[in-house]
Amino acid sequence: RSKSPVRISFGGGGSDTTTYFKSSKGAVINATISVFTHCSLKIRPDSKISIDSLDLNSKVDFKNIGELNSYQGPFSLITSTISTINPKFGLDLYLHSDYPISSGLGGSAVVVTSILGCFNELRNDKWTNHEISEIAYQIERLRLGVDGGWQDQYATAFGGINHMEFEKEKNFIYPLRLNRNVISELEESLVLCYTGMKHDSGNIHTDQKKKTKDLKTKEKIKNNVELTQRIKYYMMRGEVHKIGKCLHESWNLKRTFSKKISNEKIDKIYNKALKNGATGGKLLGAGGGGFFLFFTPYYDKHKLLKWIKSENLEHTPFVFENKGLRSWKVRVNQN
Repeated sequence: RSKSPVRISFGGGGSDTTTYFKSSKGAVINATISVFTHCSLKIRPDSKISIDSLDLNSKVDFKNIGELNSYQGPFSLITSTISTINPKFGLDLYLHSDYPISSGLGGSAVVVTSILGCFNELRNDKWTNHEISEIAYQIERLRLGVDGGWQDQYATAFGGINHMEFEKEKNFIYPLRLNRNVISELEESLVLCYTGMKHDSGNIHTDQKKKTKDLKTKEKIKNNVELTQRIKYYMMRGEVHKIGKCLHESWNLKRTFSKKISNEKIDKIYNKALKNGATGGKLLGAGGGGFFLFFTPYYDKHKLLKWIKSENLEHTPFVFENKGLRSWKVRVNQN
């Protein structure tokens, strides 16, 4: 079995793409939270491969790996992961997530990583977190051809609150060793709110990829990278109250990267949140829908939560998850 956490991001979005950091240094700050994808893998005595996804509310069966390799459809993310591993045995795979699909929490990378975690338990020479991250990236970005960055794969594999830097030749992950008081205050001040709108991150990233070559867009992404240094500074010094303004700046930069990132409904939600206790926030992931991450002072949190409920939006409580991908073996009762 395995479980892998989703991530929330504070700043630097757009700079973790190869298109950007092959010519300019990228950086992001993100954190994994107590929202997971859960995966179970059971080896079969035959060559049949059965996949059961509660997220897709569907099940699909294949006679063997050859039939699975030719599949195209809603299970492609899962089948491509299995196909990359190329197991020499049949299996039953069960998947379910604590969050809606296409919601901006890096879910695709989390699903792939959770599957890799189960397969890793069957290996003698275990993959490292770096190797799992890179395999997950190759499956989603190269094999499936979905545009996007690197942070999701690293975040879910490693876990914790991290400052990540991206360069042409190497990527670096620096865990932030924050005081417990700072972590508690962040957990108390951050509010995760689901808009009810799904997004297509691949299309948004494709549009953004074209514009990354534009000097104005590159300058905005650079400003977003510089913002991560401020956020890191405030976190390390315990100046948590200043992070709301940083999220506001990050969102105002991000929404200019592509016209597909925001829309009238999203703008309306954000502006109303600012009038009801939030001092800042940003749409997570590529944009276009999914989750908002709001920052609110403790004395206004109740007001913000009350407004979220009145708008029929969904509040998702969370705490930070210090560990990334976890996997383990369990003895199955045959009766």
